[in-house]
Amino acid sequence: MTENAHSEFSSIAIDHARSPRNMGIMPVFDGHGSVAGSCGDSMDMWIRVQDGEIAEARFATDGCGSSIACGSMATELARSRSLAGIALMRPKDVLDALQGFPEESAHCAELAVDTLKAACQDYFRSIPMGSISRKFLVVSGKGGVGKTTVAVHLARRLQSSGAKVGLLDADIHGPCVPSVLGTGPVFLEKSGDRLLAHDHAGIKVVSMGFLVPDPDRAVTLRGPRKTMLVRQFLREVDWGDVDAMVVDTPPGTGDELLTVVKSAGPIEGAIVVSTPQEVSLLGARRSIAFCREMDVPVIGVLENMAGVRCAHCGNTTSGGWATRKMSEELGVPFLGSLPTDPTASFDPAIGAILDTVLSRPADA
Repeated sequence: MTENAHSEFSSIAIDHARSPRNMGIMPVFDGHGSVAGSCGDSMDMWIRVQDGEIAEARFATDGCGSSIACGSMATELARSRSLAGIALMRPKDVLDALQGFPEESAHCAELAVDTLKAACQDYFRSIPMGSISRKFLVVSGKGGVGKTTVAVHLARRLQSSGAKVGLLDADIHGPCVPSVLGTGPVFLEKSGDRLLAHDHAGIKVVSMGFLVPDPDRAVTLRGPRKTMLVRQFLREVDWGDVDAMVVDTPPGTGDELLTVVKSAGPIEGAIVVSTPQEVSLLGARRSIAFCREMDVPVIGVLENMAGVRCAHCGNTTSGGWATRKMSEELGVPFLGSLPTDPTASFDPAIGAILDTVLSRPADA
């Protein structure tokens, strides 16, 4: 867009078209809107909400310079504005702020405002997640430490205490909850435009494993698509009457875990699962650091695969003390050790540990 070729565009409009503000995907967000305009241009917007106001807004468009300028100005106007104020926002507000825009391009302002309002509507749709009173994360810095088994046990323990429980498998690339539960092939039904969580023995379950049941098929998704999927699992699935949620997260501190923390609302606490090996403990340290950075209370560290229980005599070889030492060093509770038991899918000792977890306050 040049001033000579488009004399009806103000210098402000040209500046926003050439150097757009807030353009690009927002990986973690509270609301997302996607709208196709009457001219064929489409626009996406992402918002972050804090205390009822837009803390941050970003946009992306495949449209022309006019759409870019309007998207840029709309996101600028949105910041620090209340959600109620966004509802009252008009395309004219964007055009007035740009201080000069030809009438034939005014529809781009309408596209920008409609997309912003769609993102706000998406935020309001997601609020019911906040009605779940207890939410727990099961995390690890490394895969293969038995995290899913702990998550399933925790869900069952909550259920036995009288809670109505949801279990989310947030591992997009390596979902294990269906296998550990033994659900077999599951087809998620729909109610209107929402998926219904699968009811397995009274626990509501959602997993990528239900959507891609073929174990030989790789799930190849980039970061933004993964975060949108996790967010949809949390906020756009009909979980039914659930008052406690357990989230089995993928190993590490990447996109999926960050999305859960930012999208699930207040979290009661996280259980960190590790094994005594040094590489696993390094990952556990990072998981604890992540939780502290994101203000998620650390309930404690559970050491898994600490020694082996003999399948013949029942005796257990001694495990390492490294996990207990790490917990003491970092000032987080050590929940206990569990040996590898080749004869059982679930160790009954987990139940006793988790009973203790559920009966004590989380450690911040």
